[in-house]
Amino acid sequence: MLKLRYDIFGAEVLGDARLEGRYEFPITDGIRLSHAPSRTIPFDRMREVKAGDWVHFYVHDKRFASFLARRSHYWQRLSCASGFIGIDNSLYRDLPLAEQIHSCYLNRAIDYYLSSRGKPVVANVSWGDSRSHEFCFDGIARLSTVAVSSYGCCRSQIDRRYFEDGFDVMIERLRPYSVLLHGPSWTDLDRLIEYRGVRLLRLPTHREAAMGKEA
Repeated sequence: MLKLRYDIFGAEVLGDARLEGRYEFPITDGIRLSHAPSRTIPFDRMREVKAGDWVHFYVHDKRFASFLARRSHYWQRLSCASGFIGIDNSLYRDLPLAEQIHSCYLNRAIDYYLSSRGKPVVANVSWGDSRSHEFCFDGIARLSTVAVSSYGCCRSQIDRRYFEDGFDVMIERLRPYSVLLHGPSWTDLDRLIEYRGVRLLRLPTHREAAMGKEA
């Protein structure tokens, strides 16, 4: 039996979580949003978070790598937030599959922890190639709002093709109420969104939000 003082995987935060899928990812209850949050703050600027703000994790993985180990410390800084856009540990398609599965588990475990603290969480959905489609949607509530990010990961044509393939499977599997898109779109993705009848909500990057504020 795992002793909690040796728990470096975050198992303690799961409590009585319901689990889903072959790899038993914890399930976080979904929420439905008809409008994007009015103000979102990236995790690495948590000192700026005020009541009413939402926090997102679209920053480099190293910024939140210690989240589970230091969760009490981070919660003290984040508890005033109104909600969260879920964790975004990378699932690059050239990562070993075991590392992709582990990253996805961490995403779901931290989302569950934040939700267990009484905060609404919009699950972030990410994927690599088609192998990741087996597990990358587990633990995410169907018919709810989800978030995806194309920022920094869709520069090449092949990157965009993998993103479109995963986006299409996500719509088929999760049937989301709405989708928060963080980052750019492009013609083929716009066509897919229109074809699928997706209710799209735009989540500005921190740079876009700052430029809008200055304007």
